[in-house]
Amino acid sequence: MDDRQRIDHLFNQSLFEALARRRTRRFGLGYKINDGITNYESKKAPVPLTELELAILCWAADGVTGLALGEQQVVTGVMSSWNGRVHPCPCNSQNSVLAFINDDGIFLYKPPAATQLVEIKTPEDRLKILDVYRKHTVKIVDERPQIPDMAWLSSNRWGVNKKGTTFFLPIIDVTAEYINFLLFAFGQEGYYIYDNIAGKPAGTEKWIDKGVFDAEFSMPLVMFENFIFNLVVSMAHYKIQNLSLACEVMGLGCWAHTGFAPFVLLGETPLCRGLGATFIRGKDGIPNPVALKNHLESYCPPNYKSMDEAVDAIVADRWGENGIFVSGYTGSTPIKKWKNKVDNIPKYSEQILQVAKDYCNYILHEYGRFPAFIDSLLIPVGATVHHVDLDFYKTYYPPDALTEHFHNHMKIWHED
Repeated sequence: MDDRQRIDHLFNQSLFEALARRRTRRFGLGYKINDGITNYESKKAPVPLTELELAILCWAADGVTGLALGEQQVVTGVMSSWNGRVHPCPCNSQNSVLAFINDDGIFLYKPPAATQLVEIKTPEDRLKILDVYRKHTVKIVDERPQIPDMAWLSSNRWGVNKKGTTFFLPIIDVTAEYINFLLFAFGQEGYYIYDNIAGKPAGTEKWIDKGVFDAEFSMPLVMFENFIFNLVVSMAHYKIQNLSLACEVMGLGCWAHTGFAPFVLLGETPLCRGLGATFIRGKDGIPNPVALKNHLESYCPPNYKSMDEAVDAIVADRWGENGIFVSGYTGSTPIKKWKNKVDNIPKYSEQILQVAKDYCNYILHEYGRFPAFIDSLLIPVGATVHHVDLDFYKTYYPPDALTEHFHNHMKIWHED
């Protein structure tokens, strides 16, 4: 098979069959296990993923598939992007990146913005998956990082970051959606945020005094940040679930796990360089990752001079010179006669913008970081992908443990 035939083969597979048969399959080529139950040492060398396999998995996890429709989200002002992806995004906020680690180094998959309603409309369009991967995948580290054992959950160390494996890591920025939803909450939901740790309103006292907020209508800060965390962290899990289903129909093992220390992987400690993220420390002394420089930057200092500037940047993404809500927007939108519609989109008032800035400045001043209690950049989950050792599964499991996709994998994906 050639690359086009392999991709066509995937597009003909059943989603529901993949759901019915999805399993992790942790044991790969070159692995060794000594658990007293399924002791085994692979007799075969590990086989890394091919370029095409990587391209398909990146697209399945985080690909741009066309334009988002934005029903009702436009008029509320919470819409963050016109890009539609393979997975849902809260308020379509897409300040995230898919990283992966393999024998050749650390890479970031950064697909371009959508240009039409459906990017892969015909079979002829399917090779875009490979083309986008080749043009928009960036290497940031030249070799596989030697991540120390202490960075991994003890029960996982036997099978992570091994030769031939690929470790996928969705990295999510919290701050873009945090500020976006903050503007919506202040402007349309009408509650303020009460700092239940400090025992006072979070920067909004004067707005309560002025009658902008009812003193009895508030949300605790810890609850609000927990809500934001749950909102944005879902995106990472969607990416990994998509990746898992793609692996199932490709005949690859996919081990989703969370047993790792993100601050080590991101490079905060002297133990390894990791992804080389920028960290700050708040008043609690705990390291907070705020940027993968030039690739993914949170809306907070030191990436911005102040929280005022960070809030202004979020607003500019919508109503700035090339904002997604202005008639002169140079990107693509799905709505017919878009330029005739933009005047119907209400802007946030200067008062609400100032309330949001006062709140954000309060958090930064009170806690020395933004957000107060959760990291600016999150890695909630990852997935190790590898070629499975068929002999291990034949030794210990019934035939149904492996589908035809696994038995035929090498023939389909690695033979000319």
